[in-house]
Amino acid sequence: MKNLTLIFSCLLTTLSAFAQRGAADKNQQSEKQIAWVSTQVEKKDIPLEILSLDPRTQTLAPSHKYEIMIGIVDDNKWVTDTTGDDRGYTYGHFIKASYITDKGLRLTVHYTGDLYTQDTGRYYKNGEGSLVGHQKTMEESITKFVVDNAEQGRLLYYRAGVGWHVLEGSGKGTAAQVQQKFHSLVKEIRQPVNEYSNYRESAPMAEVAIGVQKNYQVSSQIQLEQKAEIGVVGTGIKDASHVMTNAEASAIYKPGFASGYATKLTAGVTVKAYDIGTEVSPYVEASVLIKKKASCGVRLTRPQGDTTNYQRYNLPNQRTGKTDDIWTASCQYKF
Repeated sequence: MKNLTLIFSCLLTTLSAFAQRGAADKNQQSEKQIAWVSTQVEKKDIPLEILSLDPRTQTLAPSHKYEIMIGIVDDNKWVTDTTGDDRGYTYGHFIKASYITDKGLRLTVHYTGDLYTQDTGRYYKNGEGSLVGHQKTMEESITKFVVDNAEQGRLLYYRAGVGWHVLEGSGKGTAAQVQQKFHSLVKEIRQPVNEYSNYRESAPMAEVAIGVQKNYQVSSQIQLEQKAEIGVVGTGIKDASHVMTNAEASAIYKPGFASGYATKLTAGVTVKAYDIGTEVSPYVEASVLIKKKASCGVRLTRPQGDTTNYQRYNLPNQRTGKTDDIWTASCQYKF
C-alpha cells in the first residue's frame, strides 16, 4: 500500500504543476482575446454586448446532445501471426451511451465484458478437421454510470462513476457467449470447448478522476490535443482496486481535398497500480473522423509489467512468455 501512496502522490504533484502552467497560459490567451474584442468594438465591427462574454468564465456550448460508442477487443491474429494464443485475456466488447446537458455535463451508461481463458491441455480434431481445445473461462463485466465535464472545454475536468463489478466462470456472460458463437462461424480457428464453473463474485464499485486537457490549432489543417489524468478505482472484488493514471497526445489532420473528413493519430500510456502489481499499457491509435459526427478507429495496446491476477486467468502467452498485444476496433456516432 505504501507503493500505491507514493505513486499517487508523485502523479498528483505532476498533475498540479501541469494545471498551474496551463491556467497561466489560458489567462494570457484570455487577456489577448479581451483586448481583441475591445479593438473590434472601437472599430464598430461587433456589438458592445460581446464584451460581457469574458473568455475566462465562459464554457463551450455542446455541439451535440448524444453519443454512442461500440467496440470489440481481441488479442489474436488479426494483423500478424505472432500475437494471441487465447490464453489469458482473450476477447472483450463494450458499449457506451451518453447524453450531454446544456451545461456540458456528459452522463454515460457504460458496459464492458472481458473474457479470460486457460487451456487445459486437451486437444483433438473434430469430424470437420477443426482443432478443438478445452479451456476454463473467467469473465469480468462492469456496468457503470459516469458523469464528466470534459465537454465544457475547460483546462481542468473531472470524472466520477458508480457501478457493479462481476467475475464469473459460468459462461453466462455476454463475452463468453459471443466468443463461442464467433468460433463456431470461423472453421479455420481452434474451436473452444469451455469448461464452466460455479464461481461467481460481484460487488459495487466506484471511480473518481481529475485531469487536464489542452488543444492547439497549429494551422487550418492541423490540430493538436493533449490530456493527462489521475484517478482511483475502488471495488469490492478482491485485489481489483487500483490507482490509475493516463496521458495521451493526438494530432488531427484535415486534408483540404476532403471537406468534413479528418484523420487522427493518438499515442498514450495507461498505468494501473494494484496492491499485487503494476500494469503499464502504452498504446497507439489511428482513426478517421467523418463530418464531426462519426469516427472509427483501431488501437494497439501492449501491456507490460506485472500480470494482475484478480481475474484468475490473466496469463502470459505460452510461446513468448509475455502478455499478448491487444487490438481494439471501435466506432462512435454523435448526434
